[in-house]
Order: sequence, then structure tokens, then C-alpha cells
Amino acid sequence: MSFLNKSRIILQQNNRNPFSKAVDLFMEYRWEILLFLLLIIVLMFITPANYQLLAGLILTAGIIFWLNLKPSWGLWLIGLTFPFINWQIYLSQNLNAPPVDWIGLILLFATLVLTLRTNSYRQFKLPLLLYFLIFFMVALISVGQSYFWEIGLKYILRPYLFCYLVYLVLPANLIKSEQRLWQMIKLIYLVSLLVALLSLLYSIFFAPEQNEIFRMVPFSLGNFQPLGSNQNLLAELMVLAVPLAACLGFITYQRHKLFGRLIMVSIFFLVAVLLLTLSRAGWLVLGLQIIFFWLWIWPNLPNRDLWRKKFKQFFQNYLALFLLFTLMAGFLMLQLFSSPVVSSSDSNRILQWKIGLEMLRSNYLFGTGPGSFMEVLNRDPYFQYEFGSNLDAHGLALKLLSEVGILGTLFFILFLFILLRRGVKILLKLKDRQNEYLILSCLLLTCVSALVFQLFNTSYLTAKMWLPLGIFTAAAYLYERKIYEKKSSG
Repeated sequence: MSFLNKSRIILQQNNRNPFSKAVDLFMEYRWEILLFLLLIIVLMFITPANYQLLAGLILTAGIIFWLNLKPSWGLWLIGLTFPFINWQIYLSQNLNAPPVDWIGLILLFATLVLTLRTNSYRQFKLPLLLYFLIFFMVALISVGQSYFWEIGLKYILRPYLFCYLVYLVLPANLIKSEQRLWQMIKLIYLVSLLVALLSLLYSIFFAPEQNEIFRMVPFSLGNFQPLGSNQNLLAELMVLAVPLAACLGFITYQRHKLFGRLIMVSIFFLVAVLLLTLSRAGWLVLGLQIIFFWLWIWPNLPNRDLWRKKFKQFFQNYLALFLLFTLMAGFLMLQLFSSPVVSSSDSNRILQWKIGLEMLRSNYLFGTGPGSFMEVLNRDPYFQYEFGSNLDAHGLALKLLSEVGILGTLFFILFLFILLRRGVKILLKLKDRQNEYLILSCLLLTCVSALVFQLFNTSYLTAKMWLPLGIFTAAAYLYERKIYEKKSSG
């Protein structure tokens, strides 16, 4: 096309009347505008007198419009807020969720609108949908025969379906480049490092006196405890951060030696914080991470000979300090094992398993229904007298067996197994591309760490377990596409 013809087309576009421009603008954003108008109409009928809720939801519609233009901002906000599950935002007395869930819900709507507007629904990924639907159908059957069917119906929608859509499907569709993947890894690392630093300062200078043994606990700002008060809530974040910090450190060192060294030093800080939580699950997962790194990552590590020399030099210089700190942490852990805190915790878990197995015996195949464990526990007078109320199952296995039975547990395990196996298959094809192999290996280790830790904790249906799975899935899609493109071009 000649320069003259291009100029003529530009002039014609600039001389179009305002009505035509308005029509074009409406057609481009028709889904957003129609959704916004529909929301306003519905709200006028539902909450005509609740102006605060009305204004909040109108603002939400505006954020949806903005995020469907800038979806990466939504991902960044999820990465920044995912640890703070104890920070609850209330829309009403019975409608509350942590900020990360509200952001995720808004981003989900924004992504759906973006998909409709761009007619890209054929490219929209639903990872392992069949396996998740099988588990979902088993959970529905469990709800149908449950005494707590109303709670169960809500429970399979949130958290089960919600976690799948927001923390697995969204990252798989929105992390489409290595740059965006790298941004998420950096955000999670930085947030974890900041939380570790604040928690260290809080535990030393501001935490209430601990009658038993000193241990690291999550930071709080007055009565505001965004992570919660239990040490495991800090430990589970540290076990996610350590593999990501290793990934960042090894790769950053290739380009910026100073930043690489600082990140590698921060790994020891994160490990120290993890050890000082005296979380038994945290120590177990750290041991598994060391074994995984040595057997899986180390043989294919970029510049392995260089790092072997650096590690040798480091331990020669700081071995005494390292052993002193390890002995001190070990001494604290031994004291903890002989304290009433551990015996009370063990009694709690043993009693929970007894109650959970009784629930399983009532229906081996389908359990007593999603969300029923806490309800049953709250009706047990002995448990309430000894340990209080509103406690969820300590461990993912106990949760699944008691609520969705053997069938539900097996299909959930199958779903996780296929997800990890698919990523491992892609990982094995990357051995000749060491940096990409390192990144995907560290993301795999983060997922395994999250899953193992949640065998002993209660954050299994939150972003803390599901977001690492989503990022790992997105990375697997990304590197699978790069392998395919390389084969096609070759």
C-alpha cells in the first residue's frame, strides 16, 4: 500500500463523525458495558437502600473493566496478597473473604469478559478439567447424602471450584510469557522475604512473652494479624519461598553477580526463620527439599562446578557458625518435644483422626459431605471442652477421607498426580536447556513442598496450596509450547 493511500485512510478515520466513533467504542467494549448495566439493574432491585454495598459493587464493576484491559495487574495483586489469609474483608456479616480471594474473583470475571470480547474462548485453557469434574461429581454425590447438605453445597463452590478456577485456571491462561512467570516468582519471593523480616523483628521485640520456648511467629500490627498467629502459617510460607529463592539466586547470578549473591544469602535467612518457627512439618519439608535438590536439581544445575567451589568455600568459612545455629535450633526443638505444647497438639490431632475415622465409617465411599468436619467437631462436647471450636481438620488427608470418603480422596489424589506428572514429563524434555529445567524443577519442588506441608496443616483450600500449582501448570504450558515451536522450526 502506497504512502498516499495510507494517508487517505488515516484522514478518513479522523474525519468520521462522533456517532460512528461511539458505535465503534460500544462494539469494542460491548460485553463490559452490558455487564455493567446488568449489574446496576440487578443491584437496584436487590439492595435499593444499601448505598454502601451498591457503591462498592459499582466500583468492583469498574475494576473488572480495568483488569480486563490490564490482567497482569490482577496477577501481581494475587502474588502480593496470597499469604494473608487471616485478613478478612466483610461485605456483610456472613459474606467475607481474604483480599486475595476478592481480587481473584474480580480477576476471574475480568478474564471471562476479556475472553468474550476478543472471541478467544477456544484458546481458553481448563487444565485437567475432566479429572477435576470427576472429583466434583463425587463431592456432589457426597453432598446429596449429607446431613449438612446446605453447607456442603456452598463448600464445593467455595473453596473447591473457586480454588480451581481462580488459582489454577487463571494463572494457566494469564501467564503467557517467561517475563510474566518471572514476575510472579519475584513477587512471591519478595513478599515472603518481607514477611520473614517483619516476623523476626516482631518475635524478638514485640511478641508477647512465651512461657514455654522461644519460637518465631507471624508478625502482627496491634490486633491486626494478616497471616494469623500460629507459627505454622509462617512456616508454610517459608517452605514455598526457599525453592523460589534458589531458582532466582542461581539464574540471577549469571547476569548480576551481586544480586545473585544477595539472593543466595537470603536463602539462609529464610531457612533460619523456618527452623526457628520450630514447626515439625516445616522441618520435615525442609529435609525433603534438601534431598530433592541434591538428587534432582544438582546433577543438571547450570555452572555446577562453579557452585561446587562456592559451596565448599562457604562451608569452610562458616561451618562453625552453621553448626552452632543448627545445634541451637535442635536444642529448642528437643525442648519443644518435651513441653505440654506438643503433647496438647498431638492429643488434638489424635482425637481429630478418631472423629474423622468415625465419620468415614458412616459412609466409606462418600464420607459425610464437604465442609462437615468442622460442624461435627463443633458438636463434640469433649473436643470443644479440651481444644475449643471452629477448628478444621489438621491435614488434607483427614479432611478428604472424612468429608468425601475413599472415592473422593482417590479422585483428588489422581487429579494432583496427573497435574504433577504432566509437568514432570515436560521437565524431562528440558534437560538440555538448563535454566528452564532449573525454573520448572524449583516450581515443582514448591508444589511438592506445599502439598506435603498441608498433610499436617489447614491451609489446603487456600491460595497457599493452589497458587503454586497454578504457576507450575502455567510454566509447564509455556515450556511445552517452546519445545513444540523449537521442533517445528527445526
